[in-house]
Amino acid sequence: DLCCDHGLIGMYTMEVHKSTELLLNDCNSNITKRLEIKRNLFAKDLPIRIITADASKIELPETSINLFIAGVGAKKIISILESLYPIPLTHHQLILNPNRNKDALGSFLEKKGWNPASSIVQDKGKYHSIFYNRATDT
Repeated sequence: DLCCDHGLIGMYTMEVHKSTELLLNDCNSNITKRLEIKRNLFAKDLPIRIITADASKIELPETSINLFIAGVGAKKIISILESLYPIPLTHHQLILNPNRNKDALGSFLEKKGWNPASSIVQDKGKYHSIFYNRATDT
């Protein structure tokens, strides 16, 4: 869960899939300190790593993963994806929620051949565009 802010998406995933390893990342150390306190109180026995860093500098495994990026603009998401994966991400599940400029992200994903699907989700009166792909074994 990159640029995770409150970490709720990653924490929910961890709750549902207990055998999953979870990486929570944000570049703001105040946010990651709060996440460490929550982890130590509620989930200290679960495999959760918390990293304070620019998301584009993190080394992610080549094995199949679920990658969440939300709460930042399309430009930042594109920058992160280009830094992390210069090749197609066909074996990863991407779940991306830009807070602005969603059309630019959709165009970028299509140009990369990542065949995104999208949904509009309403939460507390706001509409959010969610882009996702299904991982494949190709």
